[in-house]
Amino acid sequence: MLIRFILLLLVGTSISCSSAAKKAELDRQNIFFAEFYYEQGFPDRSIAHARKIKPNSPNYAAARDWIERASDEGDESDYFE
Repeated sequence: MLIRFILLLLVGTSISCSSAAKKAELDRQNIFFAEFYYEQGFPDRSIAHARKIKPNSPNYAAARDWIERASDEGDESDYFE
């Protein structure tokens, strides 16, 4: 009985850790794409990728920064000299 409990605990832990690792990797990719699309001149796509990052992520502050930059860029692109 104890062996079954330990095996179940190990399986649950490995699933939990892999899920957290996947979320961290997706956040890293979304930050990359937010920056990439911003630099290529697509502020809407940049904002879309930055909004995929949730508030409990360590990358949330960076995502908010890209949202602000892209929002400002989108407002300025409507005006031509």
